[in-house]
Amino acid sequence: EGFLTVIHLKKRKQFIAHTIFIWAAYTLEIYIGFSALPATSSLGFGAALSVLSLATLAMIVSPGGLGAFPVAVQQVLLVYNVDNISFGWLMWGATTTIIIVAGIICFGLIIYQNRNQNEKKRYDTDPDFEPGGIGSPGNQVEA
Repeated sequence: EGFLTVIHLKKRKQFIAHTIFIWAAYTLEIYIGFSALPATSSLGFGAALSVLSLATLAMIVSPGGLGAFPVAVQQVLLVYNVDNISFGWLMWGATTTIIIVAGIICFGLIIYQNRNQNEKKRYDTDPDFEPGGIGSPGNQVEA
């Protein structure tokens, strides 16, 4: 099990490509994030990979990395003689905000899409269905 399940995937190449893309995006986020603060602006790509490694473990040990992520990032930055916990909080806050906003947008889109599909199915299967009309099943008037 574990990594061996990748062998049995139908779209293995797409799965691997998406996995590489996601980890590259996380690494790039940290690398670009270094330029946000003067204390971290001199750090390079190797430092970004180091931060990513320990920060990933921090995301695993606490729910959403709350508290552990900034401390883990700070500990890695200390190796590079940068004593700054604000970078960790900045990265954690930006990532968490993006995830929450994207989640809310996608939730709304799913509701909208399902509503449209349900109305279309109802219209296709019920010849008497008039969307919003008096004769529609939800708007029956009793005599």
